[in-house]
Amino acid sequence: MGSRVLEERINVSSSYLSSSSIYESLLPNVRDSLTYEQKEFVRRLDEFEAPYLQEKLLKDSKFNSQEEYQRAFVEFKKYVILDKLTGNSPIGMASVKVDELWHQLILFTKEYSKFCNEIQGYFLHHSPHTSQTPIGKRKEGHLNFVRSYKELFGEIPSIWNVKSDSDPCDACGPDSCAPDCSFDPCNAE
Repeated sequence: MGSRVLEERINVSSSYLSSSSIYESLLPNVRDSLTYEQKEFVRRLDEFEAPYLQEKLLKDSKFNSQEEYQRAFVEFKKYVILDKLTGNSPIGMASVKVDELWHQLILFTKEYSKFCNEIQGYFLHHSPHTSQTPIGKRKEGHLNFVRSYKELFGEIPSIWNVKSDSDPCDACGPDSCAPDCSFDPCNAE
């Protein structure tokens, strides 16, 4: 890919980005109840940018446009908020695109370490499900994700590949979400 084409793909169009922040995307009752420390965490997360990540993912064609990348990046930030604000409850990862972004961020080890230390305040571990992951843990993570996302942000966007009003076992059935969905909380195989 030529450098000019890459530059055009990396420059985020202002039509997608709005003046609203991650903080503003929190439901009003949540925003009003945050502690000072939680508000500072959200502010730091809001300011976090990763142009190196965007460049890599667009160059490798993991995302088709800067808008698609930006949607996933914003949703990754929301996932980080869910992890931070829900305490010790496991939060399932239900988006192939958001998960891909997270995987790539982890590979930038110095930047990921800095992100975890300076923004998250602790190392944000990534624990993929395998055939050895108990079904109950998968369901719990999915249910916690759906419940927490709706409580903090409202309606769940399609990038997450979940039906927010469904049983978690229906989350990624052949008739219930995008064909590229890889999250199946009920299939232990």
